[in-house]
Amino acid sequence: MADILTQQARSGGFDFKPLLSLTEIFGDLPHSSRFVEAVSSKLRSLCEFGVKGTLDRLLQAN
Repeated sequence: MADILTQQARSGGFDFKPLLSLTEIFGDLPHSSRFVEAVSSKLRSLCEFGVKGTLDRLLQAN
């Protein structure tokens, strides 16, 4: 599975959709617009604020 994940991650760049196509991991979740939006939102946050900034925002939200 590690080789497949690495290949998908490298092929997608910042596009997370190739990773979501792995039904062995995500099953039918990519068919849920709510799930896809949540993943998209967190990826944007990681790109904009980095890991620490994203975690700080998640902790403040709870």
